[in-house]
Amino acid sequence: SGTRKSTFSGSIAASRVSISRVGNQVAIGWTSGTLESANSVTGPWTSVTGATAPTFTAPPSSAAVFYRVRQ
Repeated sequence: SGTRKSTFSGSIAASRVSISRVGNQVAIGWTSGTLESANSVTGPWTSVTGATAPTFTAPPSSAAVFYRVRQ
């Protein structure tokens, strides 16, 4: 049927982070810092290759992926 879009916004330190679902992709937006990802919320965390502010589109994945912005 139609496309659903969910949005979450919050503040983390000096950077504003937004997460939007558009179709089967996730767009992550942030104002400054380095986007990192991990397969577990406890890490280990690594920089996301090719991700530069203000937006990164995460590819669909069947596994859980956690994101954060490091200042």
